[in-house]
Order: sequence, then structure tokens, then C-alpha cells
Amino acid sequence: MCSKVKGGERMRIFLVLLFIFVLKGEVLAEGETGLRILVSNLSAEAGGMGEVFSSFYGGLDSIYYNPAGVKSKEKQIVTMLMKGQVDIYYGFLGYIHPIKRSCIGIGIVNLQGGEVELNYPDRPSEVKKAQTDYVLNLVYSLNLGKVDTGINLKLFQSTLMEEVKAEGFALDLGLIYQIKKFSLGIAAQNIGPDVSYEGGLASGEEKDSLPLVIRGGASYRIREDLRGAIDIVKIKEEEVKTHLGLEYRHGERLTFRLGYKFGYDLSPITAGFGIKIKNYRIDYAIALMGGLDSTHQLTLGVRF
Repeated sequence: MCSKVKGGERMRIFLVLLFIFVLKGEVLAEGETGLRILVSNLSAEAGGMGEVFSSFYGGLDSIYYNPAGVKSKEKQIVTMLMKGQVDIYYGFLGYIHPIKRSCIGIGIVNLQGGEVELNYPDRPSEVKKAQTDYVLNLVYSLNLGKVDTGINLKLFQSTLMEEVKAEGFALDLGLIYQIKKFSLGIAAQNIGPDVSYEGGLASGEEKDSLPLVIRGGASYRIREDLRGAIDIVKIKEEEVKTHLGLEYRHGERLTFRLGYKFGYDLSPITAGFGIKIKNYRIDYAIALMGGLDSTHQLTLGVRF
């Protein structure tokens, strides 16, 4: 009897280790570094335009592209839901508050990576959450005339298979310069120390570097209702990628967006639209994934 229990426990350890290895491989595949939630698109407005947002003043939508763009004359509350591949879901809730020439804000991000069922030969099956990540953002932006600056502090926690956990912090720094119809932006994201997964079956000795991102871009208002933009993005240990986006405003309420991302095997084509009614807005974006499931995003916002 005792040997069966030990055998079952060895099987449980083996299966959990296997899934953690696979999940960690997925996490690292986003940029050969850990914590893919730190490089995820969390704005339907940006997502519809191919994520060309480093030179935009997008309020809370800029929090994951360039903190200098977290700018608003009004208070904002924004919530976002994104369905990724398979059963991966992202959620975001944030608030910003203007103070003279500056803005302060807070945002919480959650990633739910679905569930995994472990089947054992001599005991009931077990269901575990594959991945659960949280990120708390504390952002501050300041206007210095034609230049806007911003800083975003991220406190994060990542859990794989309910067994091992990593936590730490990172900083984003950004600048945006605007002159007439042009806007130029640059940001360095995820500046911080290496992290390690600890607890359960993990030793904590192996460390993963954060997915450092350098992004820069420019946007130009072609005419009053049309603007185009380009972003150049370099994620650590990945090749440089180019993003293009176009946004057309039809009147005061309706906006259409298109984007294309060069250098990506998945979701290179994006599209979306936005609707504004008084102080409320709804934005939707879709990223086409070829033969795989497309990703869908929905953002709801209110200004007051």
C-alpha cells in the first residue's frame, strides 16, 4: 500500500514538473525571457492599430506602451477583457487622475491561463490552474511643454500549476515630443532584476531575465479625421519588428482602425473600431491568427 502511494506521488510530481516545463517554455517563447504578461497588448484601441502606440496620448491605454502617453484632462476609468489563444484570458482595470500638468494612475492586470487536468493511474484525476499572473501598475506622467515624460512601476506575481511562484518589480520610462501634426515617442519597458520561480518543486536557483522592450515610433495626422503611425519594437533576444497602423474617425462618435505587424508568425493583421457616446467609449479589436483562434479584445471606458 505504501509503495502505491509513493508511486502515485512520483507520478504526480512527474506530471506537474512536465506541465511546468511546458508552461515555462511557453512563457519564455514570448521573448526568450519570463513573464509574457509584461509584453502583452492590453488595449483594444492600440490592438486594432497593430499596437502602434508609443507616440500616442492614449490615457490609460498607453500604460503598457509608453507611460508618457498616460495623459488626460479628465479622470478616467478603463476596463479591458481579451480572449487569447485557446482558453487564455487577460483582464485590466485602471484609473487615472489629472493634477495640473501631470497625471497619476493605477492599473491591475490579470492573466488566467486556463486549467490542466492531471490523470493518474492509481488515484482520481486532479485539475490545476495552468497559469495565473497579476501585475499592479503605478504610473506618473508629467508635461514639460512640448515634451511629456512618464514612469510606470510594475509589481508582478506569476504562478504556474499552483505549485511554483515568481514575483518582482520592473520600471517603464518614456518620452513623447509633439510638434504640429507630428508626434514622436520612445519608451524603455521592463527594466528590472532577474526573477526565479520558487516553491513546490522549484529550487529557485535558475533565474530568468525580464522581457526588456525598447520601442519608438512616430505618428502623423494626415488630415483632421485620419492619422497614420509606425512603431519599431525590440524585445530582448528577439529581432527588431515593425508595426504600422491607420486610424480613421467618422464624425465624433465612430472610429475605424487597421494595423499590420511585420516579423510576427501569428496575428500580423489587426482591425478594430471605437464608439464614443458622451463620456463613454467602447473599443473592439481583433487580431487574425490564420488557422488558429483569433484574439478578441474589448475595452470599456468612462471620463468624468
